[in-house]
Amino acid sequence: MILFFIIRRCSLRTLSVRSYLPRLFLALLTVIVSPFFASTLAHAELTVTVSSDNKGEPTTPAAITRHSIAVPDGQLEKQRQLFKQVKLDLKRGSMVSFARHHDSLKTYPLYPYLQYARISRNITLSSQDAIDYFFRNFKDVPAAKTLRKRWLQLLYKKRRWQLFMSYYTPATAATAQQCQYQYARFKSGLGDAALRDALALWTVGKSQPQACDPLFKLLTDRDKITEAVAWQRYTLAVRNHKFQLARYIKRFFTSRQYRDKAAFYLAVDRQPAQVGNYTLLGEDSAENRALIEHGITHLARQRATEAMKHWARYRQSHSFDDAAQKRVLPHLVKGLHKQEYEAAALGYLNDNIALADSKLLEWQLRILLRADQWPELKEWIATLPKPIRDEQRWRYWQARAQLMTSSDADIIDEAKTTFRELSRFRSFYGFLASDRVANPYRMAEKPLSPNVGDVDTLANTPAMLRVRELFVQDENLSARREWYAATKNLSADQWLVAAQLADQNRWYPQAVQAMAAAKYWDDIDIRFPQAYRKTFEKQAHNVDLPLSLLFAISRQESAFAADVTSPAGARGLMQLMPATAKQVARRHNIRYKSRQQLFDPEKNISLGSRYFKDMMLRFADNRILSIASYNAGPHRVTGWRKKTAGKLPYDVWIEAIPFSETRQYVQNVLAYALIFAHHLELDQPLLSPAEKQQLL
Repeated sequence: MILFFIIRRCSLRTLSVRSYLPRLFLALLTVIVSPFFASTLAHAELTVTVSSDNKGEPTTPAAITRHSIAVPDGQLEKQRQLFKQVKLDLKRGSMVSFARHHDSLKTYPLYPYLQYARISRNITLSSQDAIDYFFRNFKDVPAAKTLRKRWLQLLYKKRRWQLFMSYYTPATAATAQQCQYQYARFKSGLGDAALRDALALWTVGKSQPQACDPLFKLLTDRDKITEAVAWQRYTLAVRNHKFQLARYIKRFFTSRQYRDKAAFYLAVDRQPAQVGNYTLLGEDSAENRALIEHGITHLARQRATEAMKHWARYRQSHSFDDAAQKRVLPHLVKGLHKQEYEAAALGYLNDNIALADSKLLEWQLRILLRADQWPELKEWIATLPKPIRDEQRWRYWQARAQLMTSSDADIIDEAKTTFRELSRFRSFYGFLASDRVANPYRMAEKPLSPNVGDVDTLANTPAMLRVRELFVQDENLSARREWYAATKNLSADQWLVAAQLADQNRWYPQAVQAMAAAKYWDDIDIRFPQAYRKTFEKQAHNVDLPLSLLFAISRQESAFAADVTSPAGARGLMQLMPATAKQVARRHNIRYKSRQQLFDPEKNISLGSRYFKDMMLRFADNRILSIASYNAGPHRVTGWRKKTAGKLPYDVWIEAIPFSETRQYVQNVLAYALIFAHHLELDQPLLSPAEKQQLL
């Protein structure tokens, strides 16, 4: 999960600016004559526990961090309070407290953030020395990237082309800034090179930022966009379904030849049967091959048999490589299946099995599962490439298929042997297999060995000190940026050290991420913490749900990041959409004023647990259906049940969930709940007898 974060602002206790007025003139004089100011003012699979002894302690990020780090001495605590005061004053436009407390804050880890706040409050051309000072001394602080962006925006606006180029860094430049850089090069006398590189920015299959318009105007004014160049972008735009952009590009086609080509290209997209025009597409060119592939994939959605016929001919007459044939195959197979040519789909896939990727093969296996075609399923699993066939998932289903298709004692024993082998694993399929042979669930724990020296060393690096203090200051977004910058190049062993540091400080999402980055899955204490336990316990009791289940949902949804916002807009620990939260609050008479409250752990858990309880009531306490509904929505789950018509066993229904995200979500939450139950010392099954007996 790339995730978006929205952070709550904390209210800070500050001194009135008026209280500084009597000393204002003296402070400003100090600023002017100080040698320092003379230079600077010009310039992210399984999780669990912390001891239940701590469950009554505060669990906000700041409170957790204060608890987990060494008790700060008086000087550090004083610096923390001064930082809050000075930063707020800078935000309000006052430099007085910064001037007064500057020296005492130099050793505070977040001192660079005060310098950034001071410089960025009013960036002008006279800020160059201060900006140079920041880049020279704090180049590794993420705020340096933001400062560089703002500085470059000013230089571009002021037409300081040489300065712009001197501060430009390609590694961090977004598309808008790349365009501005080429424009600056052009204005600095590097016209030919700038226009050549500008063409590369123009020739893409999507609209570029508005900041690129002046650069692209140079291209059009100097006739650099030839019909051939425009054709490259036109074909990309049509294949990306950017039709408004394609209409814009058509203005560059002045000849009848290109206008006709453009019309036909668009027609193949809008009326894919046009791909059968062998005359116009007869030449074996890269351009024609791309258009044929595009047309075949579109036609397969509507008339798969016709698409298959055209594709067979083009494969003979045109030199499509394996990559292209692999891209087309899923469209043809799925199109045939959707149009109820199931036998043809299976046969065509079987004829082209060498071109099938794992996703397509697994899709077909799930079709067979949903159709209760156990003999065919067993045969197909046997033909899978060995790496896929040896995965726990397909070993489990091979054993299930053996039991469903044979009464031979040796075959049955072989299947049970497979289940016993799988039961050694801490995974969804391992837990399913354990139930099949009545084996106890295995947690396969292997905690990390304490690495005090390396953890202390990492904790005292400038970056990690900043992470710690940013969490203390409730500046969680900046803390995460610092964490990312500090860890992006770590080795696996270094990630393990970072995981232990995060775990000690109870930075839950960072600990989970670090363990995943290290690919170390067996320390389930670090990977599955009982974060916000007191609140979860309260709500589990209120709605009569297992604590382990609420933990599992939150672990899957947010990895216990209380202030996370998904790209879709879901918020907080249990990832509630604001509209859903509003409905739940109204239904259960819970006070709820704004979506910002979803970042409050207690409010989020209260609403999230109530919503999940609603799903449990709707689906008669079936956790499989309720968990799927929490992810995909109850209406979709109801629709899936109508299609399966109450004919599928519980494990088949889960495997046959159409959405891969929801399928994995259900499997994870069920497995996570079992792991949390283990840490809570609860004797809890993966699924209840009623859930196993119900056909879905």
